Amino acid sequence: MQDDPDRKCTPKRHSAFFNRIARAIISAALLISSCYSGLYAEEPAGNSSISDKLDLLASQLTTAYRAKSGTKAPGPLAIFPLNSDSALSREHVGFAISELLTNRFVSQAKFTVVERTQLNRVLAEQKLQKSGAIDPASAAQAGKLLGARLLLLGSVEKLSGRYQVNVRIVDAQTDEVMAVAYQQFDSNLFEREAQPYLNLVPERQAIGLYLLYNYRSNQNSLSSYQSSVSGFPTSTITPQSFETHMIGGGVRYFFFPQWMADASLATLTKSATFTSGNEGGLPPAKQLQSGELIVFRGTVNWVRPFLDRFRSILGAGAALYRVNSLNTNADFGTTVAPTLKAGIEYKPQARVGLGIFANYDFISKKGSDSNPGQIGGNHDVLQFGAFSLEPTIAVYF
Repeated sequence: MQDDPDRKCTPKRHSAFFNRIARAIISAALLISSCYSGLYAEEPAGNSSISDKLDLLASQLTTAYRAKSGTKAPGPLAIFPLNSDSALSREHVGFAISELLTNRFVSQAKFTVVERTQLNRVLAEQKLQKSGAIDPASAAQAGKLLGARLLLLGSVEKLSGRYQVNVRIVDAQTDEVMAVAYQQFDSNLFEREAQPYLNLVPERQAIGLYLLYNYRSNQNSLSSYQSSVSGFPTSTITPQSFETHMIGGGVRYFFFPQWMADASLATLTKSATFTSGNEGGLPPAKQLQSGELIVFRGTVNWVRPFLDRFRSILGAGAALYRVNSLNTNADFGTTVAPTLKAGIEYKPQARVGLGIFANYDFISKKGSDSNPGQIGGNHDVLQFGAFSLEPTIAVYF
């Protein structure tokens, strides 16, 4: 007995198919969850010793200073944020280490530590607070303003998943190094310990979500034609220029540091009239109503940073246009056109982007008048312009 072709896609088979898909999604979710659980699981107490290492770092400095200075009553100590590269500076890693060390020195009561508020005030006055790099001469000047005899300076860098920390105590009056110490911290454990002081952002945000507004001026330079509606005189219909205002959203994915895939969807928000007629007749106005025009755009883009917070974006791909002709009396339907994209994005913060883009769509299809009363056959009545302007606001993850 042969199978009935009409019964191949039965509800039962659909159910089995979707059950397999659901099981695959659940399995993938469990696998990802287990990976993250393993990544962030608590390590044994003997290994998760960030606090102990910070205590040891403070003790090493104290012991070395006392051995060299021969005094148990040192002068005031100003603890400066550690120098770092620009990436760690944005994440406040040097500041976090200085704060954690300040807590240790205060609790051990081995030094008189300058208050952080006073230090921040002087750093702000000297325009050093956000520089990410404090040289010994600038630190000595700040120390004098604070009345601090001793300065704690140092640096931090991130190598192979570990923070390498070098610190020293310097005599502000003689520039003599009185004590040095070194420690390294596992990056994941340290970031959890120092979370209140950090401003962690990924080194490269791979995914972005954005909102867009698209503006287009359409010349619609098509020929006039005659149309006749039963009960009314013959009218001359003239295609006219019109504007389209669209809103929508999209997603960006950086599959390489300088290469990005971009997909967006936008729809018309304001009606647009694209024909006019003479005074002797009564031609119906031809309009695009809200929601009747939908544009999907997909591009692959080359991204190049410039200056400090800007990046240029150049891309190419395809744009799909869909016009619902129920109310327009313009038979347009759906078409796909090659597209070029160019723009600039400004990032005031690591996760936020403000962009302005220009799109050029090589769209040749026209919409024809579907009114049966027109004279002389079909006439083109709707033509979209190639160029559009598109500001965006994006959030990156």
